[in-house]
Parts: sequence; C-alpha cells; structure tokens
Amino acid sequence: MKQVPDFSIQSKKVLVAGAASGFGSAVSLMIDQIGGELILLDRDQAGLQALSSQLQERAPFGSHVCDVCDETELADVFLNYSDTGVNGVINCVGLFFVAALADGPVSQFSSILNVNLTAAYSLTQQAMRVLCDGGRIIHFASASSHVANIGYSAYSSSKAGLSQLIKVTAREAATRGITVNAIGPAMTQTALTEDHLNDPVFRQSAEQMIPLGRLGEPSDVLGMVNLLLSDAGSFITGQTLYIDGGRTLC
Repeated sequence: MKQVPDFSIQSKKVLVAGAASGFGSAVSLMIDQIGGELILLDRDQAGLQALSSQLQERAPFGSHVCDVCDETELADVFLNYSDTGVNGVINCVGLFFVAALADGPVSQFSSILNVNLTAAYSLTQQAMRVLCDGGRIIHFASASSHVANIGYSAYSSSKAGLSQLIKVTAREAATRGITVNAIGPAMTQTALTEDHLNDPVFRQSAEQMIPLGRLGEPSDVLGMVNLLLSDAGSFITGQTLYIDGGRTLC
C-alpha cells in the first residue's frame, strides 16, 4: 500500500529566532498560513509588531524582544516554555559582510562568529531544554559553508562551523528523536545582503556564480522548512541542505 507523506505542522509550536525580517519573516508567515503556532523572537520590537500584524490565522503564541547574543536574555525567553514545551526551533539570525582577509579587522571576525556561531550554539542549548521528544531544530547556514568565495573568510568560517555544530548536535539529540539540520541558501536578496547587492558589480558577480542564473529569494527555502518540521522529514538529521540554484556545484 502506497503511503502519502505527512507534511502537516498543524498546531505545532515553533519558535523562530530572527523573525522580524528576511528568512525569518518569510518562514514565520508560512508557518502561520499552514497552521503552526508561532513563538516570535527578535531584537527589533517594531519589526515584531509589524510581523504580528501580517499574521492571518492567529496571534503569536508568544512574542519576545531578545538579543540572541545575550545568554541571559535568551535563557529567560526559553524559560517561558519549560512547561508547555515547543515542537520546533528555527534560527534565522545572521550577520554578513565581505572583506579581504588582509583588510578585515579581527574585531569583525569575532563579531560574525559571535552572531553566526556562538549565538547558534547558545540557542541550540536552550532549545534542547524545552523541545518535546521528536522536535526539530533548523539553522540557517549558507552555501558559503561549502564554497570558497574571495572576501568571505569570516562569513564562510562562521557558517562552516555552524554546519559542523548541527552534525554533532544531531547525534546528541537523536536519542530523543529530535532532528537537527541546517539550510544553506545561495546569495539571497534580504535586508542582510542589501548593502552589498546595491553594488551592481557585486550583484552581477553573485548572479553569475549561480548556475540557475538568479539570486535566491526567501520563498525558495519554505518547502524545505515545511519538510523538516513535518513528520515527512523525521528521518533527516545532521544535514546542511543546500537550496542554492546549483551554487555549490561550482
């Protein structure tokens, strides 16, 4: 008998960190539209309010102004869900800049590691304390964790570290049926990349490196997010899944 995959996330509680813009906003709106219960987290209060006003199905189960780089603030947010538990945690927080190794100050390298890797570690640690058995953790990595772009030494290092973090965490979480994965987009038009993509030379170069010939859009990743949150994705763990128009083939 042929079985039909179950992609439903109806009534699942999903915390989205970095929810107010970019991938986080797109993911949150999708989860709302397909019946999930949202817990929104971002340091941008106005952005959270704007997002909440766009939700069509229901008000957020929770909404928190929080800097994920502040370990105490983050722990306080997750403490709210120690009794109810959550079914999924999605990390869309990120920092991006491009600079040649010779020109990039060490302070910038430290900053990008703090946001893209250290905060991801802390978020994963807190998630493991409140996730229900069979829960999901999804991080946003990057195609840059796999390819070597000139000027991306700091960014690529942070995202490669994140891809390794999810592998180790996936093994540690497996006994509870929790899956841990990352999504690796190609260069995508968001507020995070806007300053760089406003440079026509940078934009053209980014487009030319993608075999499908265009930049990514936040909507490109939504099918994979739905899969990973659902029962249909329950046997996928420890993977960085590249949604990149073929960028990692080059």
